[in-house]
Amino acid sequence: MPVVRRLHHNPNPLPDWSAFGVHLSRYQIDEVLHYTHPLPNIRGYTKRFFDKRYPGWGLGSFFKVFQAAGVLLDDGIGAPYSGRCHWQMRTLHFDSRESFAVEWDEAVTADDGHYYWAGRPGSTGRGAFNEFVEPEQIDDPVAASTFVDELCTLLGNVDVDDRSKRR
Repeated sequence: MPVVRRLHHNPNPLPDWSAFGVHLSRYQIDEVLHYTHPLPNIRGYTKRFFDKRYPGWGLGSFFKVFQAAGVLLDDGIGAPYSGRCHWQMRTLHFDSRESFAVEWDEAVTADDGHYYWAGRPGSTGRGAFNEFVEPEQIDDPVAASTFVDELCTLLGNVDVDDRSKRR
């Protein structure tokens, strides 16, 4: 049985949600969090994902908005490097880390325990990503390693000097 945690409520009066440039559902945030794992970054999936879906944005800038808005849970259910989106969140509306509003689903009163982008392999067995990239196609292995260190620093939950402590 899911445990009831702190419930969120929408501000009163409601903000003009349409005034914000980016609108992400819980599912879309979980999809973005799926790309925090080092493998999609090393293989270039994350950059292509953002270039195609969210031009002008990147994983780091999105993640900072998610942190500022308080929509992330690190409870061991979601993506191993970033967690999952809060179970009561309906939509995150934002323009930047300083300009955002969270639309909560007040009808939801208990955690459903779901992480909506679990990355299960498809019928091809290739995993959750749309493209297949051979290891020799990695553009810059040094940059990939640097990315992992930067992500760990951004998350603030691992020591980048001791890779054995990474979850």
